[in-house]
Amino acid sequence: MEDLITLQEYGRIVYRVCKDPKDEGLNKEENAVFITEKSLDQLEILTNDVNFLEIHHDYLKARNFAGVAKIGNLKIEILPKFFEDGDIQTDKTKIMNNLLYMLQHSNLFNFKELDSADLDIKNDFLEVFIYLFAKNLAHLLKNQQDRQYLKHDDELRFVREKIITAQYSSNPARLHIIPCRFHERSMDTLLNQTIKYTAFLLSKQVKSQETNRYLKYIISLLDATNLTQIHPSEIKKITFNRLNKTFVPYIRFCDLFLRRSTLTLQASQVEFFSLMIPMEKLFEEFIAQMLVNNPEILPLEYRQNIHIQKRIGALVFDEDRELFQMMVDVFLNGPQRIILDTKYKMLDSEDSKNKISQSDLYQMFTYCKESGSNTAILLYPEGINTQIDRMLKLGVKKSITLYVKTIPLHFDLSKEEEVQKFIGELSRVFDFLWIGTEKSLTRTSVEEMVA
Repeated sequence: MEDLITLQEYGRIVYRVCKDPKDEGLNKEENAVFITEKSLDQLEILTNDVNFLEIHHDYLKARNFAGVAKIGNLKIEILPKFFEDGDIQTDKTKIMNNLLYMLQHSNLFNFKELDSADLDIKNDFLEVFIYLFAKNLAHLLKNQQDRQYLKHDDELRFVREKIITAQYSSNPARLHIIPCRFHERSMDTLLNQTIKYTAFLLSKQVKSQETNRYLKYIISLLDATNLTQIHPSEIKKITFNRLNKTFVPYIRFCDLFLRRSTLTLQASQVEFFSLMIPMEKLFEEFIAQMLVNNPEILPLEYRQNIHIQKRIGALVFDEDRELFQMMVDVFLNGPQRIILDTKYKMLDSEDSKNKISQSDLYQMFTYCKESGSNTAILLYPEGINTQIDRMLKLGVKKSITLYVKTIPLHFDLSKEEEVQKFIGELSRVFDFLWIGTEKSLTRTSVEEMVA
């Protein structure tokens, strides 16, 4: 029996209920997961919070998430489907490389120091991710630590800042004791407490000795910070400024881990938790960041006018209240106003409508009307979809042009030449903007020569 079950998104596996927790695991011969009723109940609790898995009467089906869930003795790992065909174990290294590259080029967990050469990519998702978190955070804390002036009330033998007159004693024997309220620069901040508590809990979950060394090093660097249990609701109280904003991705990781866990400060074993990344959100942020970081994807007149998460305005007004804000993933302002919306959904190339959601079409029509645009793009990933490239007209007067396109994610993004191929594919999404330009003419000539 193996304790790690690896699924691709939208993949499924049969499960069978067993009585003894020792019998839990993946039976490769039967290609089935054996799981106890208790673990199945815990899994259902996790999926009620984040619907990363569908639990049917005799099988489990992964949804569009990437990450890992721990339930009892089992770890269920979900990986993105970047390839239409292929074996998940054979392609796992490339899948993990691409996933990590996408995370690095997004605002979800922007761990800048990423060298896939020193990663054991064949390890499970949790081990790899905690390693990246611990290594990058240890390097950051070595050079920068969060300190703030915290308010203290204490009885002193000298005046410091403000005397608390209401607490000052008239007893002659205590006249030398002065109750003061003062501020002191301290490392015992909520930000540091959150990091230390998370590092402490993670150190109990990892198998890698190197990762454990990084986590213990983090704890030692925060020796002046109290080790105390942090509730996820407290993390929202952390305030960031120009001095500590570099800790944002690490606090985001801590928040995600603690929100999906049943962990306590005294816990030696974790009953269950999940660390799941919604692929829809990751795909959206990745495409946006690639456009911003690689302006050559677009014609010159659009490069300075790329707006991410552009707010158009409210869709509904209740007297003076604005409801349902309209937000565009990417808005390009140039000779044409272009709306780009990413959708991490499954289509059907055989269907006449490609099974495009009607609500998505309404959304694009509304965005175009409200923003004064007559051109929009719906961009889907290949892998979970076959290649699709078509043009539709929206509205009774056919006044809006909608491009429905897919983009491949099967390139090995750990290699620079493969990254450039992906950038080339992303540029092709905007082919209609390049018509008549030198680049368009050069590409046409090359394709004719190849043909």
